[in-house]
Amino acid sequence: MAETACERREILRLGLPITLSMTGNVTLPFLSFAMLGWMSSDALYVRSLYIPLSQLFVALLLAFETSAQTAVALAAGRQRLKDVPALLRSALVLGLAGGIGLFLVLFTTAPLLAELLSVPADARGTFMSFLRWTAAASVLHVVPVVCAACLRGAGRPSRAAAIVLTTAVLEVACVAVFGFGADLGLWSVPLGITVGCVAGAGLAWHALRGGGPLPPGRGGHAVREVTGHLRSVGLPVAGTFLVLFCFSLAQLWIVGPFGEGVVSGFSLAVTLQGVVIQPALALGTATAILMNQRRGAGRTERLHRILRSGLELTALAYLPLALAVWALAGPVAALATGDETAAREAAHYLRVVGPSYLMMGVTLAAFTVLEQIGRGRTALLLNAGFFTVLAVSGLYAARHFDTPSGLYWVVSAGNVGGAAAVLFVVRAARSLHVPTSSSFAQREAMSESE
Repeated sequence: MAETACERREILRLGLPITLSMTGNVTLPFLSFAMLGWMSSDALYVRSLYIPLSQLFVALLLAFETSAQTAVALAAGRQRLKDVPALLRSALVLGLAGGIGLFLVLFTTAPLLAELLSVPADARGTFMSFLRWTAAASVLHVVPVVCAACLRGAGRPSRAAAIVLTTAVLEVACVAVFGFGADLGLWSVPLGITVGCVAGAGLAWHALRGGGPLPPGRGGHAVREVTGHLRSVGLPVAGTFLVLFCFSLAQLWIVGPFGEGVVSGFSLAVTLQGVVIQPALALGTATAILMNQRRGAGRTERLHRILRSGLELTALAYLPLALAVWALAGPVAALATGDETAAREAAHYLRVVGPSYLMMGVTLAAFTVLEQIGRGRTALLLNAGFFTVLAVSGLYAARHFDTPSGLYWVVSAGNVGGAAAVLFVVRAARSLHVPTSSSFAQREAMSESE
């Protein structure tokens, strides 16, 4: 019991700062989006066109973030924090190379994307320039994101949260100052990203080196180590994110025929839902970090108990949260928009789906753990199958009953039914063993024996 209580406290110690940083990182960008709407309708239109394309960068950042975090957590468990600089350098090199590659793809395909998105001729030049400049600035996100991930993996979640929140707050502040004060409008976005990322990188350097939480490391790189985790953890996580993105687009297509008010209300509800799911993702991440640290230390006998503690904490958090969303759906929706039709539809969605957030939260936490303990490909396959069935069932229900509520009830039922997969995750945790195939770990064992 004492050890279980200690593990719960450790999950909370890691999870609370991660929740703060993840929630802020989701919420703050919407402020800059809202400010552009006050600047000009043209600025808001171009920014709206860029949002789906920005998800490609989010997927890339998730891939390297989770890979670095897992690699460092395992190193911390082996009491080999001096390996972290090599892991960090390799993750940064690979991440920046991937970001530059994505930027070049978007740069060269900008005219084609403008054509595919049916951008009017008078806005096409602005759209292509904004796409290219913002994509170039977005590459810089790799540095603070990967550094923060390494700090979380090493058990320094508060320092990681400071980096993430500093980056996001400065981005929003620059949009406000330069967008309104200097009348830069749309172009304040890439400028804000640049300023925020440079400041975040500087804070990360202080946290990793000048702040002294990590010991000095040796030279060299650990490319093979990071690449291995990228294959088993990072890329499947990015793939799952893209699956969820496609599911979101499918839902918009399903509710589209019911009118602009319904679409706006549904989009608002899903946006609010994106904030609600952050604690589950954070607690799942905290649980995975603790499990990976124990794996690295060879203490695998209690991994399933750590997972159980993390899921119990998630359930305790989401029981009042689900009730609050259901009870306050109307007032929250009314505060979020002045459009009565949109507010009414958003409230209806939250009342139908809100009670299922209890099981959704537990499932999300479990799958976050599954992704970060080396079972990412399995999680990707399960998610792809689940959301495909959900999209097809939601389409049938909405069309058959001629109401978007059909989709909402399918989503709610899916949240409840999907919780059965938690049992699979628990079995996966029981089957884990100490990783011995890592070339990096093998080199360390050889160096110690010498």
